Amino acid sequence: MPILVLATASFALCAAVLVVWNLANSGILMINGQVQGILFILVIGAATDYALLYVARFREAIGEGARRWDATTRAWRGAFEPIVASGGTVIAGLLCLLLSDLATNRALGPIASIGIAFAMLAALTFLPALMALVGRAAFWPFIPREPLVMIPDDLSVPVKGFWARQARLVARHARLVWILCVVVLLAAGTGILQLKADGVPSSDLVLGASEARDGQDVLGAHFDAGSGSPVYVLVPQDQLAAAAGVMDDESGIEDLSAASADSVTGQATITMKDGEPTFAAPGPPGTPAPKPTVSDADVLLIGTLSAAADSTQAEDTVRALRGDLDAELGADAAKVGGVTATDIDTNDTSIRDRTLIIPIVLIVIFVILMLPAGDPGTAAAGPLGDRLVRRGHGRGGAGVRPRLPVRRRRPGRAAVRVRVPGRPRRGLQHLPDDPGARGVAHPWHPTGRACAGWSPPAG
Repeated sequence: MPILVLATASFALCAAVLVVWNLANSGILMINGQVQGILFILVIGAATDYALLYVARFREAIGEGARRWDATTRAWRGAFEPIVASGGTVIAGLLCLLLSDLATNRALGPIASIGIAFAMLAALTFLPALMALVGRAAFWPFIPREPLVMIPDDLSVPVKGFWARQARLVARHARLVWILCVVVLLAAGTGILQLKADGVPSSDLVLGASEARDGQDVLGAHFDAGSGSPVYVLVPQDQLAAAAGVMDDESGIEDLSAASADSVTGQATITMKDGEPTFAAPGPPGTPAPKPTVSDADVLLIGTLSAAADSTQAEDTVRALRGDLDAELGADAAKVGGVTATDIDTNDTSIRDRTLIIPIVLIVIFVILMLPAGDPGTAAAGPLGDRLVRRGHGRGGAGVRPRLPVRRRRPGRAAVRVRVPGRPRRGLQHLPDDPGARGVAHPWHPTGRACAGWSPPAG
């Protein structure tokens, strides 16, 4: 059985990768290493989950003595709705990532949805075919030979088996169980109060030894820690002096230069004198002062940060620089970039996406869960409502009047389909117009009057 489940997951992954690759090759979707890794994990996990749902239904049918083809049909009918509902809900939530401003998240939505779709298809097509071919031998050496233990309505009747005892415990002490569960969950969730979602420096992402991190520490000990990742500022040529003055006044910027094609290093060092920038470049005495390179009437200024580019101090410096440049030059007159600025924009966008997308996902899932319910009160009752109906009539009480979907077939005759949890599906049963007729399988007539002489089925 594990081999069949893993084969199903691998089949789903191969099919999803084939489709995603062709879409990316056509330029429809963007894929990178991060999206690819998430796709692999998501498809394998989802396909395994859906496959186990089908396997559980197949095992039940085999344990009840059904032949392999009959067991395949019963298992497919029993697993189809849960798998489609689960996969559809996941796909709807993933498609909400299209609202993200991050390109990686926006690409992850449709790509992961394709993976989930193939996971559902594999669990409903490829796996049933394999299980039908192998039959009960798939569960070797633990081949099911007995049907599942049904829990009786009478809580005083003893049961066998670990899970049956757990279910009996919950049924007997339902209130105590849910109170304890809520308390445990709240206690486990107190750690969220210490969550600091303000980003992690890239140098801390590697938990073990890292030569790159050691080299960065050595660089920071002898030179400015931000030498390798400066801050870049693109400003209009006519505002070069004002922008250079703002950057020179920032305490977190040690050195200032401008991009220059005249310099052998590609940069011209800037020194502020009486509010005006002067340019210099390395070379022998008498080397002419380079001029900053102008492109589309813009000049690129380069500032060396005193702190590491992935540190909180560098982020504070870049944020302050952006505010000072907007105040001095006007809003959006200067474009601030670099490694630190990119990290800031990514974190800010992630916070925005988290605030927007998570509530939308919850709303979408809530709406999906409400769609098949019809009447919210009936949906909330679920199996409990059916249990109360059967118990009430079995003890001679009035019970609870269930809301049964009635579909008219012919004048004077109604068909009611009732699904009792834990019991096999029954076909449509026609109820006579006379509510006093005996032999009716269900207690309520469409007219709203109880059928006389009805008694609950044995067992």
